[in-house]
Amino acid sequence: MVKPEPGQTMSPIASFYRALACFAFIWSGLMVCRLILFIYLHNAFEISLETELASSGYTATPFPLDGYIQFGAIIPVLITVGIALWQYTNHTERVAKAKGIIAHELSALEESGWQIEHNTPPGNIDIFCVSPNNNTYVIDIQTYKGAIVADQKKLYRRIGKTKYPFKQGYLPQAAKQSLKFMQTMGINPVTPIVTFPNARVAIPGTPINHVYVTDRAQLISLLKTLG
Repeated sequence: MVKPEPGQTMSPIASFYRALACFAFIWSGLMVCRLILFIYLHNAFEISLETELASSGYTATPFPLDGYIQFGAIIPVLITVGIALWQYTNHTERVAKAKGIIAHELSALEESGWQIEHNTPPGNIDIFCVSPNNNTYVIDIQTYKGAIVADQKKLYRRIGKTKYPFKQGYLPQAAKQSLKFMQTMGINPVTPIVTFPNARVAIPGTPINHVYVTDRAQLISLLKTLG
């Protein structure tokens, strides 16, 4: 059996959710068309009936309020679900692409005797590496773009002259992930690395809270240096 490329297993998931998003958008569009058609037919019927029964004083009634409520409740829900699924699909595809980029970069190390494993339990670790010197590394891949900077404790995304802290704590997350891997697999020590293949990391090659942070260009040189 052919082993799938890193990130390839994300494609069926992305395609499935993309299809669901499209279905939600199409269905919401059909619901809008249906509402417009119902209103048109109702008004046309009422006007026709009012004309025929003008002598009796019949007055056309507007489209019922509960009809507006039913359609008005369903359409926003379908649109909201469609947007959420579309955004999730975009994220899934970005993750798959980033994993493919890093896998391509690491393929050179495999030729030098490194052991590279992808999507490794526990915790579905993105990449698990063992060097020829039997040093172990776990790599967490993030998909953000731009410039990544840090202070002594936290990572930030820099846009212009402003630094924005990440909502998730990627440094403690990577440290916790490596500790769990160490305890489960009985390997000691395990060095955690967070890499941003689509960003430029402006951080010296020293760990922050025992976690190394790199971009695509720095990752291979860091692993070779650490050995």
